[in-house]
Amino acid sequence: MHTHYDNLKISRDAPPEVIRAAYKALSQKHHPDRNHDSPESHRVMTIINTAYEVLMNPAKRAQHDAWILSQEKAKAGATANAGQRARPASTASGTSADPASRSGSGARQAPPADSRTSRKNADSGSAVNPAGASTASKALFVLVVAGAAIYLIIPTSHQSADGSRQAEGWTPSVSTIAAMTGEPRDAAATPTKSPAPLPQYVRQPTAPNGQAWPAWTSYIPGYPIRKTGGLSSLTVDNSRNSSDVFLKVFSLGGGDTIPVRFALIKAGTSFEFSNIEHGSFDVRYMDLDTGKIAKSNPFELEEIAEGNATRYSRMSLTLYPVRNGNTQAQEIEESEF
Repeated sequence: MHTHYDNLKISRDAPPEVIRAAYKALSQKHHPDRNHDSPESHRVMTIINTAYEVLMNPAKRAQHDAWILSQEKAKAGATANAGQRARPASTASGTSADPASRSGSGARQAPPADSRTSRKNADSGSAVNPAGASTASKALFVLVVAGAAIYLIIPTSHQSADGSRQAEGWTPSVSTIAAMTGEPRDAAATPTKSPAPLPQYVRQPTAPNGQAWPAWTSYIPGYPIRKTGGLSSLTVDNSRNSSDVFLKVFSLGGGDTIPVRFALIKAGTSFEFSNIEHGSFDVRYMDLDTGKIAKSNPFELEEIAEGNATRYSRMSLTLYPVRNGNTQAQEIEESEF
């Protein structure tokens, strides 16, 4: 039995931080960009992404844990049923070896033999002791009763074995797990009556435009690069944070607010946006571990002609919440991102 925990190489009680760290390590190792875009790397990344999506979603993780429990119970039940089938077989072989405990058909054949013996004794005119006849009758009665009892017991054992085989071949679905755990019916029904959990953020395996996240800090393929041809540059520092960020540079000039640059900045790295035209800008970024979105204060990039030269801006921003960072950020809604 292989589980999503096995795919991420973590324990079943791993907290979200451990799941996130394991996903980061495995995705960096197996990402197609780092493995010559091989089919195997795509297959492995699909498995890793699916496991991460399930285990970071509380509802899906609970269903997966319940499935694991059902599989373990089914396996334990199959082992117990195998032992039960072995015990009736050994009992049947023991009754065949013991003359006093033969099957019901053998016990029913004993009375005719005794009757023939009694008639032979009577025909030969031998004297019959009344006390001895009474003792023989009692012995005969005991044999008949014992044979009938054995006949009734053995079919019941076979029926139980057949029932065990039927139970072994049945595979439970997730909807039957609560009934198999032995919990009271009310307790099993409680999860279906409780309100649905609020949706929680789960990091997606691809960027919003459907392209795979870059393996390293860089522009995200498929997005436009606007406001080019200038001399100014903007460096965004994420070197001391522990989370990757999806960052957009927004142009605020001309009455329109539009994103002009799109990049993935990995945890512990920095990225420079170069050749930007002068104007008013801010940066907006999503923490890919928590889903929180924030934006910086507006800033200006200038190009000023001075004689035969041009003075231009080289801006550097350190992302909040790095201690002593120079960027004051505020959380915003997804509609503003």
